[in-house]
Amino acid sequence: MPDQENEEKQVSVKFNQDHVIQDEHATDKTKPTYKRGRTYRMPESSARHFVVRGIADVAVRAKAAEKQAATAAANNKLQGQ
Repeated sequence: MPDQENEEKQVSVKFNQDHVIQDEHATDKTKPTYKRGRTYRMPESSARHFVVRGIADVAVRAKAAEKQAATAAANNKLQGQ
């Protein structure tokens, strides 16, 4: 059974450009490759690495995005904006 305290949260990121991991121990065929426009699930620290470098964005599910937009609209309405 995995140790849940040490298990890192998983995050989805969507790449905005193709990216090949630079690994001197891997061949061209075995190097991890991320494709532009695709979404990948990975540990939060890895996701942060790509987002900070500007090659990926945190992916938000469509339903979650709709819910966030509706909440923001309701908040704006309540605040009279």
